[in-house]
Amino acid sequence: MCTSSDRHIRMLRRGDMALEAGLRSSAAAIGELVDSLGEESLSAVTVEGSAARFTVSGEDGEQWAFAALFAGSSLPCAATLTCAGDGVRGLAKANSKLAARTTLARAVAAAGRCVAVDLDWVCEAEGDAAGSGSDEEMAEAGPMGAASDAEDGDDDELLREWSRRLVAVEKVERDIEAREASEEAQGNLDALQQRQIFDSRAAFRRLANELEEIFKAQDFNMLAEACGAPDGLYRWHVTLGGFSGDSPLAQDMREAGRRFGASSVQLQLVFKRPLHPFYPPSVQLVSPRFQGPLLSAVASHPLFSLQGWDPTRSAREALLLLKAFLEEHARVDFESERNAAGQAAAYLPVEVLLAKLEALTGTAAAAQSLEQYREMYRMREQQAASARRGGQQPGAAQAAAATSAQQQPASKKQKQSEAAAEKQTLKEAAMQKLLESKGVPSGAAVFKAGTGYGHRGADHGPVWDAKKAEAVQAARDRELGDVLAGLARELAANLGPAAAPADRADCTAAVRTSCLAPYLANQLGSASFQDMAARHTFYRSLLQCAEALCCAPTAELLSWRSEGSSRSIASAISQLETQASHFVRVYNQAAAPPGGAGGAGGSGAAAGQCVESAEDQEEHDLALFLLKVAPEVAEAAPAAARAAAPAAGGRRGGARGGAAGGGDEGQSAEEAYRLTLSQYRVRICDGVAANHKYRDTARNESMQPKLRARRVGRELASCESDLPVSASSSIFVVADETNSNLWKALITGPDSTPYAGGCFLFDIYFPPDYPRVPPKVEIRTTGGGSVRFNPNLYSDGKVCLSLLGTWQGSRGEAWSAEYSTVLQVLVSIQSLIFVDEPWYNEPGYEQRADDANSHRYSASLMPHTISWAMLDQLQHAPEYFRPIIQEHFRLRGAAILENCRRWVAWCREKEQSASARVVEQHLPALEAKIAKVRAGDEP
Repeated sequence: MCTSSDRHIRMLRRGDMALEAGLRSSAAAIGELVDSLGEESLSAVTVEGSAARFTVSGEDGEQWAFAALFAGSSLPCAATLTCAGDGVRGLAKANSKLAARTTLARAVAAAGRCVAVDLDWVCEAEGDAAGSGSDEEMAEAGPMGAASDAEDGDDDELLREWSRRLVAVEKVERDIEAREASEEAQGNLDALQQRQIFDSRAAFRRLANELEEIFKAQDFNMLAEACGAPDGLYRWHVTLGGFSGDSPLAQDMREAGRRFGASSVQLQLVFKRPLHPFYPPSVQLVSPRFQGPLLSAVASHPLFSLQGWDPTRSAREALLLLKAFLEEHARVDFESERNAAGQAAAYLPVEVLLAKLEALTGTAAAAQSLEQYREMYRMREQQAASARRGGQQPGAAQAAAATSAQQQPASKKQKQSEAAAEKQTLKEAAMQKLLESKGVPSGAAVFKAGTGYGHRGADHGPVWDAKKAEAVQAARDRELGDVLAGLARELAANLGPAAAPADRADCTAAVRTSCLAPYLANQLGSASFQDMAARHTFYRSLLQCAEALCCAPTAELLSWRSEGSSRSIASAISQLETQASHFVRVYNQAAAPPGGAGGAGGSGAAAGQCVESAEDQEEHDLALFLLKVAPEVAEAAPAAARAAAPAAGGRRGGARGGAAGGGDEGQSAEEAYRLTLSQYRVRICDGVAANHKYRDTARNESMQPKLRARRVGRELASCESDLPVSASSSIFVVADETNSNLWKALITGPDSTPYAGGCFLFDIYFPPDYPRVPPKVEIRTTGGGSVRFNPNLYSDGKVCLSLLGTWQGSRGEAWSAEYSTVLQVLVSIQSLIFVDEPWYNEPGYEQRADDANSHRYSASLMPHTISWAMLDQLQHAPEYFRPIIQEHFRLRGAAILENCRRWVAWCREKEQSASARVVEQHLPALEAKIAKVRAGDEP
């Protein structure tokens, strides 16, 4: 039979069990926090019944063993601290404070204060940031009545909820850290670099504090919640409400509540781990769907750009600024079915990716040029500028006032929040006093070294942290690559024939107002195939995006060009197609027998035999993909885009005509020359090897190295866009049809030099171990071996240049297998050898002024330039260079003759009468030849 005494004993035992369970739960939470922070000042907390034991370590290594005995049936309850060591002060005072309702974390924090060790941070384990107050605050807390108990119960429930959330995201964070450790062990250099440069725990704690600030404010007009795995704390779902009553958005949200059952704006913030707070979060509107390009305008807001992001601004402050922007410009799209109740998402993934592209690249969207959106973008820039200056944010005060007006009268929670803010202010003041005591001036912006791009050093000046800046930029590049790859897939899916009509319509509208067309035109228009080969994944994604635009609704974007530019997506791809074609023809020759006549432009099996390494395969595949996409773009693009192709002008096009060779009316002589001759920059022709200095050397090669084939093909392709073509001086190259390791180059002499207007020919050979060694280069314009045109250009053909290893240059001027190119060699000859005073190219002469000898040397070269670089080239031009030479003298003939007449006057002025007479003797023949070329009488 159960007596009342037995029931009493069982009740006591249940109480003891509940207390012990509560203590063990708190001890476990404290242990997790200690482990995650790597703290060494507190040992593990052990629990036996109603007692908890732990050890506190001081900075000097001394340790104190504490025990906390709790008296009650559950937490919080009264507690008593004991310490086994001597020299503990304030134990009695601490116990007087702990006699009221307390928790294990508060007891541990009190023990720390007894031995001058800061353990207040342990209260975060129980979600009790405010519970670790000073002794004075604890002294003010006396026994509380029933009403206070009820309010404290609400507070405790809030703290427990935050603790649960913190523990959940801590678990995800540990999983991420374990995964990163595994990646590092497998040789992931990116993960290792970020861990070495950034403090992931500091980033986590900073972000946790920012989320806690929003959570504990309990402002139902701004709610934020961390998502679960795999992102955890680094992805927030944010709800914004309580918009200013007189704003258009507030009216729309009330209507949205009646129609759709939702009257708040849903956002996602994604923070970059572990770069927070030094890398801006990405911002995505989730719902509702708004009119116009607001999704992109929010994602690319300057406040969230890499340049405009302020690491000292909290997430809550940034969200308030964003809220003000939405109040000013956001209007709900009530016509869209995506706002109807039950819809999974208000925006398509392709729209989200287009918005991210604008945010990452900073490329102005097409919408910014549309009249109806100009004011929105203008005010967005104004808001960002105001925020950077630290002034009042436009609309922020109104938003804060409206939010405050809509809240209930101040409750105890609000008062506690205000008290916490005041406490934080006092802490900051105390910290400033401490800094001042160490010599840091009041008001100085101080950052802990290693926590940002820069910090204040010992001299309190800015110190730039280059490693952090590079890591942030690398993270941005990786994110951009992911966005482009996803965008290519989504564009194909949403613009293709299998797409739902509504999805196709929304995607088309988004693409038309986005930054995609401007970005593609800019990136492809400024690229060469060599650029593409170095970043093949990036450029393949760009080409895939262009390919997706070939459908009827978006084809006109292929002809988009920025103001003042003639380069469109279609014309850029057309030029890149020529380069890729050069590369494939050269690369495929590596499969042909050495010295054979075949293999110049094969594909299929021959191309497959060329491929050796993964890098070879990727580059070759990129070229083939470009050759596949280019015809599709050319066919889909409107006629206006095709008309802007680089070959415009043609050999017999509008540039021909006019006595002075000025071309069509309104077209300058320079523009006419450039448009006409640009089509000849690079060609692959028969017969180049026939009279080549290194023909026999190339013929006797026993192997065709893949590395050389890939490098030569890439350089020939890039010459198509990179070789300079100008009326003042140009460079052209041709490669042999059957052996692309044999090139010839033509360089026209620069204006204001003794070579002006002349055409100088060079032979180029790429030996088997190229690019580990430089190419072989010989000048062929030597008057049959009788003329040395420059101290660096010998009559036997030798070209002295440090890049070629034929001259001992200074450090950094020698050939580099990784960085040097044949283009550098040709431009060096053009700019460093064909100079206005070549006499000073002789070693040692550059250090002494000798105008008389310099003038004599230059004057002696002028007749030779006319004889061998003009008349001889007009009479005996190689077939592969004949069109270039004839067009050069047709368009520049009048200017060249006028320059020769100035040479006569200059020679007489410098007392070089012999050279003047020879130039005069050559002028009639040169005039006759140029007249025939301009009349079209030359074959």
